[in-house]
Amino acid sequence: MSTQIPSVDVPQQDDLVKIRAVVAALKEGVPATEMRGVAGLTQRHVRYTLHAARVLGWVTEDNEEWSATEQGAALLGHEAGSGAERSCIRSSVEQSRVLQSICPELLGRRVPSVEQLADRLGRIVALSPSTAQRRALTLVAWHEQIVTEPQTPSVADTKPDAAVSPAALETVEEEDHFVEEVTVEPIPGAYEQDPDGQMTLF
Repeated sequence: MSTQIPSVDVPQQDDLVKIRAVVAALKEGVPATEMRGVAGLTQRHVRYTLHAARVLGWVTEDNEEWSATEQGAALLGHEAGSGAERSCIRSSVEQSRVLQSICPELLGRRVPSVEQLADRLGRIVALSPSTAQRRALTLVAWHEQIVTEPQTPSVADTKPDAAVSPAALETVEEEDHFVEEVTVEPIPGAYEQDPDGQMTLF
């Protein structure tokens, strides 16, 4: 008879960099109750992040006392963003009973859509539809960070172009869990500058 997965075991921290940061803080002796501000996290989000690290096997909890595991220490032994770190993360995903139960495709070339994952989570975990969708977004974000190879910008990508108007940046935040930066590309020739220096669409 299968046991239902507790909702706290379904990750809700999108950023693996932040998860590594709390593991590093624990390894340095910072108590979990004093981690506010680590990687820009609020104390509430510190707890979400610690549970995500626990699911990956990087930390353990005993009566509200958190500590880094050998697996977490191994992660920290690799340079952040390196291929060795990526391999360590993949190994952690493969060994996670929870992750293999809720998203066995996490290390594959593709994962199910957010809607499909949310439907699955709603069936195997006691989550409301909105919460299931939010946790599904986290799984998709992890897949992109683990599987997608980092792109090295070309010289053409990094060379300034004075003829192009600066792109406007919009900050999109959902449920106070993650922040995504979206670049809105300008339409060539569709802007003019007013006396105050503002770019106006006409």
